[in-house]
Amino acid sequence: MIAIVLKIGHVGVLATILILVVSVPSAFAAVGDVVATTTMPTTSFCSIGIAVDNQATPRGYIDECFIGLIQQVNLITGASLDSRDFSAEIPELPNAMAFDSSRGGNWICTQNAQTTPVFGMPIYFQDFQGSFNSLADDTVSQEFLITVPPAGDFSFNFCDGLAINLNGAGAADDRLYFSDDINDLTEIYDVFGTHIATINNVPIDASLSSGSGLAVGGSFLYLANDGGGDVFRADLGANANQPPFVDMFTSGDDRQEDMECDPLTFAPIEVMWVRTTPQGGAFPNVITAYEIAAQTCGVGGEPPIIPPPRVTAVGGEFIPIDATAVLIAGAQTNALSILSAFVVIGAIAFGTLYISVKRKRN
Repeated sequence: MIAIVLKIGHVGVLATILILVVSVPSAFAAVGDVVATTTMPTTSFCSIGIAVDNQATPRGYIDECFIGLIQQVNLITGASLDSRDFSAEIPELPNAMAFDSSRGGNWICTQNAQTTPVFGMPIYFQDFQGSFNSLADDTVSQEFLITVPPAGDFSFNFCDGLAINLNGAGAADDRLYFSDDINDLTEIYDVFGTHIATINNVPIDASLSSGSGLAVGGSFLYLANDGGGDVFRADLGANANQPPFVDMFTSGDDRQEDMECDPLTFAPIEVMWVRTTPQGGAFPNVITAYEIAAQTCGVGGEPPIIPPPRVTAVGGEFIPIDATAVLIAGAQTNALSILSAFVVIGAIAFGTLYISVKRKRN
């Protein structure tokens, strides 16, 4: 916790205002550390998808098994911000998702394969139409259909991993990473549906013979093992078609599913959000943010950058003072933790200073 003490004086009156900024995470602790755990407002037996957009509100998108509902949620509080049933547009029902910052929407794969007129896994795009605050005007289109398995054991039964990688060279070089549940393969497609390559997960780690969930952060591929509680990082920059193992972390919940990296919500800390499926109450119904290596996560598939943090005002109003001192007390000696409290000068007029104290919500 950080306590900010403002000693103020105005027209001969001296007063002290104590502002408490609580639960401020220390920056750059260690890869795999839990930064936040948020309970989700879902009600069904299981939940798979998670996507995170690039707007000022710390906002994500989740879905539930066996129904077409997609919800906008506050990543910090878990509150449902909006929801819509997409079962008419996505009859196979939404599962894993990936936010695409260049196209302004979510890529979606499904819980079931299409059966008619041909068998295959449809890949949809949910276009926000520039309006991130409402799902009502979103349009959904089937972008392509994966009809021929690149490998014999690819079953297209239940997609639980999807990620977009915007390589910075235009649409022709953008890549979608796709995984079927409990599978040892990750498939790479371009955004037009052409199969690019198959990654064998097992050389990264033997437990990935049963994969469950994936994400891309910059030039790294993250893969989770089914029921194992581990998330592995592989280096796409070293070998895009067969990335070598880099490191791993262990999550607190064994039933992890879809994942998405987020460099904004807890900046400068970058995190990987991991969705836990409740499985009828057997596991906590949460998303968990795990710290990942700095400057490795891009927003919505973009290359990594150093982004501005998402911040909100404490109290939401200006404090008039005739400035004499600002003392930050009770903070950790680590200067980076002190930076988690942001003081923004609002105005100076006739000897009166107005300041707004801002911090990251967590």
